[in-house]
Amino acid sequence: MYALCVFVLFCWASVSHSAPAPCENLLRPVESLSFRDVEGRWALVSVSAAVPKYLEKMKLSDSGSGVFANYTDSTKISFTRISSVGDSCQYMQTDVTLDESGLSDPQLNISMTLIQSSCQDCIVVRLDKSPDQPLRLYLFSRRREVDAKELEEFKAQAECLSMSEHHVMDPTKDHSTPLLCEKLVQPLEAFAPRHLEGRWALVAGSLNHSQSMGALRLRDSITMYFSNSRDPSTVSYTQINRFGDRCQHLHYNISVDGSSFSFDVGNRFDLNGSLYYTSCPDCLVMRWVVKSNKRHSVDLYLLSRRREVDLREMEEFRAQLKCFQLPVPVVMDPGEELCPEQPEC
Repeated sequence: MYALCVFVLFCWASVSHSAPAPCENLLRPVESLSFRDVEGRWALVSVSAAVPKYLEKMKLSDSGSGVFANYTDSTKISFTRISSVGDSCQYMQTDVTLDESGLSDPQLNISMTLIQSSCQDCIVVRLDKSPDQPLRLYLFSRRREVDAKELEEFKAQAECLSMSEHHVMDPTKDHSTPLLCEKLVQPLEAFAPRHLEGRWALVAGSLNHSQSMGALRLRDSITMYFSNSRDPSTVSYTQINRFGDRCQHLHYNISVDGSSFSFDVGNRFDLNGSLYYTSCPDCLVMRWVVKSNKRHSVDLYLLSRRREVDLREMEEFRAQLKCFQLPVPVVMDPGEELCPEQPEC
């Protein structure tokens, strides 16, 4: 009798620690994922969350969508989340890395696994903080809504992850988003390093880190020099800050990868950047992401061969800042003197 009890208990424990076969099938990751599988724009159809409070925020949105765009390196992808609330749209852009079954965001320390779906024009995205801590499950489609069978499958997938709460987006709500923002928040696909070469003056800049924003206001002028090396993937960068009569020269090497680049600043912090659209013919719009133990900020800078740009070009940059939800910019005084490229002896 004792042996029988042990056997029954062992079998019960084994079953209780293994997912039922239907859930194993429903949560099977996509295999051999490529950028072509996710490229372009997707409408958010439904979302489930481990924390119901998140769904309350989603219910305030009229519509949602996600846009995947890639760089020259097919493993690096730009992911833009767009949420429409009334007459306004909120944009959040991040760079993610592609692997065989999903995407990862090293900045936010999250992973996105694509789950198999019977829906032919859908993607099911599982958002995890860690493999055993699923946060949310999203159903995206090229359509605004899916049929009942496809939606029921998604709900079953969510229940397998112990997410019983669901929110289905209203397909009748306005899904239009400002075309201007769609253009302004997408990184350039690639750029020629020779286009960077030479001197650039900082015209305006904005950061979401208040202390760094205050430090920017203390600079009378900022000059940036780019010079190419024999290695096309490496660029020399010099930034010269003027404080009154004093000039501060900072030198770094930059590794270029498509339209993104990273600064070699040792082990002090991570500094990565990318270039964005501008209609100004002699301008650059650079986005920096700075991450350290004490700081995590997103910066957007407008550079030009000139000291100032015209009103239309500045308004475009201000619109870009709104798309990225960044503060009103610090605009440099074009009357202030620039520092020379080489330190004066």
